[in-house]
Amino acid sequence: MQIKGSVPVVVQDVRLITDNIRFLKEKCYSPSLHRSYLAELPAGYEGEFGPGVKALGVVLYHAVNTSEPKIIEFFEHIGVHISSGQVSNLLIKHQDRFHAEKDAVYEAGLRSTPWQHSDETGTRVNGVNEHCHVMCNPLYTAYLTTEKKDRLTVIDVLTNLRPRVYRLLSRTYEWLLQANVSVSVLDRLRRLPQDQVLGDEQFSRLLDEHLADVNAQHRRLVLEAAAITAYQTQQEFPVVQLLICDDAPQFKRITDELALCWVHDARYYNKLTPAVDYHRRLLADFMDRYWTLYHNLIAYQQNPDPAHIPRLEGEFDDLF
Repeated sequence: MQIKGSVPVVVQDVRLITDNIRFLKEKCYSPSLHRSYLAELPAGYEGEFGPGVKALGVVLYHAVNTSEPKIIEFFEHIGVHISSGQVSNLLIKHQDRFHAEKDAVYEAGLRSTPWQHSDETGTRVNGVNEHCHVMCNPLYTAYLTTEKKDRLTVIDVLTNLRPRVYRLLSRTYEWLLQANVSVSVLDRLRRLPQDQVLGDEQFSRLLDEHLADVNAQHRRLVLEAAAITAYQTQQEFPVVQLLICDDAPQFKRITDELALCWVHDARYYNKLTPAVDYHRRLLADFMDRYWTLYHNLIAYQQNPDPAHIPRLEGEFDDLF
């Protein structure tokens, strides 16, 4: 047997052990104040569980998609005694830092591009049907849950659910004229404070006082127009210039530009059911060219080459 040296081999493994710490908290008494003082624990050790348990619980639930009962079972297997209530508290209470980080990510994402993708889907909250709004671009994704999904709620989502405000300017009345709101309603609306930021309760009270007889549809349009004006003229939060979404009415007229994504646009062509064979071939050929152009645009996005721009623009114009 001849020794030929050694060969390094790295074997990955993990160790799951408890790390219980017994702290001695100094206690003092002030005779003059008739009050006792107890020393605080180090940062992260508030309550009965240390930062390791707290962090692991959050990771298991949000990153690994582990249910709360399974998290409890996991902790018990490694010797951590924890109740279901404590696990729930670890996940939902005292998470201000995470909320602040989410707000910062969302605002930075809105500032990163003048356009944003938006979509909405139903979700259940405590047994009640609500709506989950998704805002994103290639740099981030944010989820916000609301009770409604109307146009006012979309504005709320675009401002990260900040308190709703309203503003009356000339653009407000232009918006309402396009929505066929009567001139008499607009004349009475001009008697309200102009070019002022008004809170939700304040503006609703003014409408109750001066436009109490206006029907529900026109009142809703007034609220939407004033809220859109306030959103587009405020400077505290990024204003989205182009919203890419589906064709739902609540997304319309909030931003300067609106665009359908390719999947939503294709739905209209997919609804066509030609009866003549020649027409069926025309549609099939169109859809082939449609998705070929889409994939070519994706390829250009991943590897931009200005030399391909005239060809892609020509294919787009020719197709549509």
